[in-house]
Amino acid sequence: VVYTTALASRVVLAYDADTREVIADLPLGTGPLNTPDIEVDPSGFVWILSNSDPALTRFDREGLGRRQFWEPLLGGRDLVARPDGGVVALGRSEGSNSSLVAYDIAGELLKQRDLEVSAHALISLDGGARLGVTTAEQGLLVLEMDSLEQVDRCLLGLSDPWRGAQLHAGSIYVASGPAVARAGCGGAPPAAWS
Repeated sequence: VVYTTALASRVVLAYDADTREVIADLPLGTGPLNTPDIEVDPSGFVWILSNSDPALTRFDREGLGRRQFWEPLLGGRDLVARPDGGVVALGRSEGSNSSLVAYDIAGELLKQRDLEVSAHALISLDGGARLGVTTAEQGLLVLEMDSLEQVDRCLLGLSDPWRGAQLHAGSIYVASGPAVARAGCGGAPPAAWS
């Protein structure tokens, strides 16, 4: 199944990847989505994060049951699935422009952490055991997924990275517009290309 939506849409469409037919039309509410992000956790729940209100919506595996989360996030920026189900979301909360919020498979709030830096994107690291958070200050914070405690800080060769991934060999790459950078972790220097 492939899930998709669009800026200013009010629905998420689920397509059968083989037949390309729409198999579900998941309604999100009355307001249009603003910068939506979609993640499917290992349990099959579909999570939609938006910079709209509510910031987070979860659908069950069949797309019938919907749960909306009105707080603590006031608006969302990025989303990553937790390896045991649930998600970690990055967004705005009361008093913080960069807040991490972790939910379990049942949709219960596990942990909230306000970051002291301007953060842009989340990257699942080490098979989901850790979480990377890109910052505006050319940094990548490495956190434990369960506790959201920082265990490392890597350097990036570009500012304001918005997306990233970890390759099988362990290298972490981020992108900002046409620029790409490899994170410098563990004393290794960062590298960047435009």
